[in-house]
Amino acid sequence: LNSSGTIFLRLTSSENAHAQRADATPQYPVPAYIGAQVGTIECTYASSCAGYDTCLASISGTTNAHLAACNFFSTNICCKISATIPPNVTISYSPAEIGSLTTVAYTASAADASGLTNVRVFVDNVLKKECASSPCSYSEGLYSAGSTHTYFATAQDTFGNTGSTATQSVTTCKLDSAS
Repeated sequence: LNSSGTIFLRLTSSENAHAQRADATPQYPVPAYIGAQVGTIECTYASSCAGYDTCLASISGTTNAHLAACNFFSTNICCKISATIPPNVTISYSPAEIGSLTTVAYTASAADASGLTNVRVFVDNVLKKECASSPCSYSEGLYSAGSTHTYFATAQDTFGNTGSTATQSVTTCKLDSAS
């Protein structure tokens, strides 16, 4: 019992208590919370927890209820975590001055509290590299002198939220000569 997160039950006291669904009225005085370090927890009462991440317990009724293992009673307490904040993504290139014989290294970095499922590097609007973690690097080069190339990066977190950088450009500034 603490005072943050989602209320999933109400209790008559903090010890040896009767339980009721959080949506019952009148309400028992002690709320029971569930929380997550990342995202928001949403709970419901249903006969099946399909579409939810987990079943916490089953409950015998709306109020003055008993709790048991999932599916013991006909109503389960089903919960899922959701998050809507996308990953923070950056991309850079090196070296700072690019010649026609220069190989350019693009490096994308991403961070998200829930974890990442992928980081992607795009050059000239084409996916060039996909990595399972950050950082993600890709190199190419031998660009024509005076040519301009665009680049950006995206990353997806474990909740499916996608973050991206703005599209940026780099111009090959000189014609190198082979030694």
